[in-house]
Amino acid sequence: MSAVLTILPPTETAAPVSVDTLMRALGDDANTDAGLQAWLADTASLLGNSDRLTTAEIMRLALAVAEARHIIALQQQQIDRLQNLSVTDELTGLYNRRGFASQLSSALEEARRNDSGGVLIYADVDSFKQINDCHGHAAGDLVLKKVSETLADRVRRHDSVARMGGDEFATLLTRTDSESGFARAHQLSRQLNRLTVTYNGAAIPVRVSVGVVAFGPNDTEATLMARADKEMYQNKQSNRRLALVE
Repeated sequence: MSAVLTILPPTETAAPVSVDTLMRALGDDANTDAGLQAWLADTASLLGNSDRLTTAEIMRLALAVAEARHIIALQQQQIDRLQNLSVTDELTGLYNRRGFASQLSSALEEARRNDSGGVLIYADVDSFKQINDCHGHAAGDLVLKKVSETLADRVRRHDSVARMGGDEFATLLTRTDSESGFARAHQLSRQLNRLTVTYNGAAIPVRVSVGVVAFGPNDTEATLMARADKEMYQNKQSNRRLALVE
């Protein structure tokens, strides 16, 4: 997003700019006289024909430029925040489904370029509705946060973890072979199924069903997600905690 700033020339009746106001606008540049002079000179050079302007007029315009830059910086911060929200789950801080789709696409592109692969882990919290019904939604949120922290704390920087919606999570292990990825999936499954969340004095055991599939250069996003989801669901139906498929 770009912004266009139009500066109108000062009028003869324009109010004078106080030194205190100018110094506050300058911020760190006000620490030295040299900084002040350089800042005013930069503003004057932007205006052109600056020899026609008085120092007070240049200072007034410099203050306007500083204010405009501040407004643009605030707008950029807002844009960055909205962009982050578009790919981030608000409750857990993990990627959401949209953000994870982008990470998965990048991982498969890398796999095709390098003839490499990785492992996709799909997890679903067992009896999550029962947790909400028995202990309340705040307890359910606490369980989701605990699962999120456990996954996020145990992956590498180039791996990705997402809350796909509800009580479903996906973890993408990149730059690894299937044997190493499956071993890490086993570790994650054990750690998740040892979790206990305490809420209002009640100890809530966490149980998670996990499906794991390896991926390579020939996989697509849709088929890979479908395979992982299918394995997780079959695992849940059979009361197994973890299913692994090459």
